[in-house]
Amino acid sequence: MANEFDILEHKTDADWDRMFQLVRDVDPHGRLRSIHNWRRIYDNSHPWVTHASIQNGSAVVDDARAVIYRDVWYKPVVFDEVRYEGTMEDRWGNLTGQEMTRAFWEGLIAGTYVGHSETTPNSDAGFWLGIGGTLVGESPARLAFFKGVMDAAPAPGYEPIDKWWEQHLGGKLGRLYLRYFGEDAPTEWTVDLPRDELEGGERFEVDVIDTWAMTIDTLPGVFTMARKDRYFFHDPARLTVSLPGRPWMAVRVRRV
Repeated sequence: MANEFDILEHKTDADWDRMFQLVRDVDPHGRLRSIHNWRRIYDNSHPWVTHASIQNGSAVVDDARAVIYRDVWYKPVVFDEVRYEGTMEDRWGNLTGQEMTRAFWEGLIAGTYVGHSETTPNSDAGFWLGIGGTLVGESPARLAFFKGVMDAAPAPGYEPIDKWWEQHLGGKLGRLYLRYFGEDAPTEWTVDLPRDELEGGERFEVDVIDTWAMTIDTLPGVFTMARKDRYFFHDPARLTVSLPGRPWMAVRVRRV
């Protein structure tokens, strides 16, 4: 309905409510409807809003922040402006390729969606955000790789898993688990899966994903789940997986 609606001081919330409803009522195609904020967020609980369109780069630095928006409205959330990859002096246009890519992985773990743009000059006329043309940044190739991982999940897609205890897991209970490490560089990860939808005996394969180098390495053998304690299942014979000790890694646990 608007870009940074709260900058338009001559429009009241009642005006936006009326315009939302007008579009809903006259659009024969039932298009999705949202509104983009600057500093003040519109009340996305209204029934005429189909999804939340949020400008907040800090929300996707950590999946635990991103998921809160989803929980407030019980609607899909698109973080459509999380700052941009580029070389501007302005803070909204100076993300590195790694930071831009991280936003997508954190958003995925939270069960939300993230938008991309770029402010590195690609011609004398300007940059992609303003004129389109060719993307010249480092993140687009990594986001194509990311999309392949996202699309490989069981329908209808990723959900946050055990979010109340900061497991930083997304996926599908009992079938798929994804843990993204961002800037952290662990050398191992303990394969503890939250108890929901598990009974013991389930078998999983584990992939180690380098989200920056765009590689997926499937570890040999399978992990067979058994109850560990009141909250987790694990394989008593294979408690951890080794990681390379560099940033931008992820682990995916897939039901066989």
